[in-house]
Amino acid sequence: MVGYYEVLGVQSHASPEDIKKAYRKALKWHPDKNPENKEEAERKFKVVAEAYEILSNNEKWDIYDKKWPRRIKWRKQKSF
Repeated sequence: MVGYYEVLGVQSHASPEDIKKAYRKALKWHPDKNPENKEEAERKFKVVAEAYEILSNNEKWDIYDKKWPRRIKWRKQKSF
């Protein structure tokens, strides 16, 4: 699982403006801009939109930051 910071290509201490800029750059994955590869674009854009929704909302961002390290630790323990 890739973290939302990696999806948007920002640091965990990114400003709201940096997050917005990164989202605008990621709009290249919008399905309307990729008619030749619509299926992959839809899949990637869904993740980009979800990342932006979380990181652009202070309450959701705070919850995400509190839970994310536990998710990574759990995934490392479960990997083979």
